[in-house]
Amino acid sequence: MSYTKHLIVGGLCAMAMAGVSQAAATNDVTGVTVGSAVYRITTNTTWTSANEWRLMGIILVGNGVTLTIGPGTIIRGANETTTGVNNRPGTLIVERGGKLYANGTAQHPIIFTDEWDDHNPWATGVSGTVKTRTWRYRNGSGTAVDKTSQSYDYGKLGDHHGCWGGVVLCGKALVTWDSWSGPLGTAEIAVEGVDTGLGVKGGGNDDNDSSGEMSYVQIRYGGYALTGSKEINGFTMFGVGRGTKLHHIEVYNNIDDCYEWFGGCVDSKYFVAWGTGDDMFDSDCGYRGVNQFFLGVQRDMGGSKIESGAPDKGMEIDGFETTTPGGSFLFSNSLWANITLIGADFNKDVRNVGLSMRDNVAPQLYNSIIMDFGMLGTLIENRTDITANGVTLNAADRFTTDVTNIASYGSVQFGVSLADGTSTLASLYPNSVSGKQACIRGCEFWNVKAIADTTVASGMTALTTKYPWITTAVGAGPGVSTGLKPYAGFTISSEGNVTDMALSTDGGSWT
Repeated sequence: MSYTKHLIVGGLCAMAMAGVSQAAATNDVTGVTVGSAVYRITTNTTWTSANEWRLMGIILVGNGVTLTIGPGTIIRGANETTTGVNNRPGTLIVERGGKLYANGTAQHPIIFTDEWDDHNPWATGVSGTVKTRTWRYRNGSGTAVDKTSQSYDYGKLGDHHGCWGGVVLCGKALVTWDSWSGPLGTAEIAVEGVDTGLGVKGGGNDDNDSSGEMSYVQIRYGGYALTGSKEINGFTMFGVGRGTKLHHIEVYNNIDDCYEWFGGCVDSKYFVAWGTGDDMFDSDCGYRGVNQFFLGVQRDMGGSKIESGAPDKGMEIDGFETTTPGGSFLFSNSLWANITLIGADFNKDVRNVGLSMRDNVAPQLYNSIIMDFGMLGTLIENRTDITANGVTLNAADRFTTDVTNIASYGSVQFGVSLADGTSTLASLYPNSVSGKQACIRGCEFWNVKAIADTTVASGMTALTTKYPWITTAVGAGPGVSTGLKPYAGFTISSEGNVTDMALSTDGGSWT
């Protein structure tokens, strides 16, 4: 690889994780060109805090390549105005077979941020957090909007966002996707916004795959659109396997989802979503991991109801994507414990929901707090019109039906051969337990609006119009299915305790 050096001064984080200041030269990261403003790192590479590293477009860590980032290192994603190519801000993507080892410390975290952020803490000696910047933003329609000489407060929640891309890991674990119909272990998901000819995808047949390790990492001010009107998440995982280690990660002021899991089964702990402009934590496509100790805080970033920047869901736990066949072959059987979700009490759109559970999901949520959401505590899909291969794909069934284990939902999906011929049902669904596969236990809901009928705030769409499958039955509670307890019924004492689950003492399925 070759780098062009430019003098710049920077430092470390002074917000959610403490750091120390330092000065460093900036290396522009390019490497081998493989597409329009897309570059691939092809040899093992190490970035240290002796330099800052600016991502000049989409940077791929190739198959078989390891990128190691040392504690205290600052990585800056270039804005589209700097890279000079539409929809190509600085973004880091680790391909299948590649590995990222980014292990900071509490005193020296690794910081992914924009080009100009010097709130680290003000290593240049410049006082104050308000900075005047000229940069480009892409709105919810994908239109480029130039922000000329505008002032942003880097120390204020939600004031600055959407300036560069984000961080993406791709792995080889099982996923489900549109129009896929088996065998298990053959589905793949293309990374959104990257040239299709590059073949950058996640998914495979190795649930134990490792994409490396990340700890004490902060990702700030991201969420730029890599294609059309679809912004990138702060931290995205495509088919990441449980061999990957993820803990103590914060996404700060991201215009789209802070975190999204596309399938896979990676476990994680100590995640913070701070100032998210869309979903805080979004999982789908057959995600089956264990997560504990999460904190999410929404912020209205001024977006409309159709674009990122309008707070959406605290957690969106989804199954397949938009077509049903693949949904019957791999359920989203995830576990979440000790989660705190703080909404924006947002009245601009009906999507401001604490928990949204849809399609073929079987999630388990324990000992969590959901508060300050403008619409609903829970929105559990209750629709019987989604059936594929003899399997009813209805989230409500998972909460109401007692089964021996998740295999009882249908024999067709498990009759399909596994691509590697070795995986077992137990390895696919380690969170599967006897009784009801989906549950909300030991949780508290506070200051959440209870709208289960056509009563709506001014200018809002009636829930029964937008979501016609929601029941309005007396006693069913807001946005939950017939026969389920209303969210007010989920109390710390009456619905069990997280100690009933096989979680390790440090809050994850790995130590």
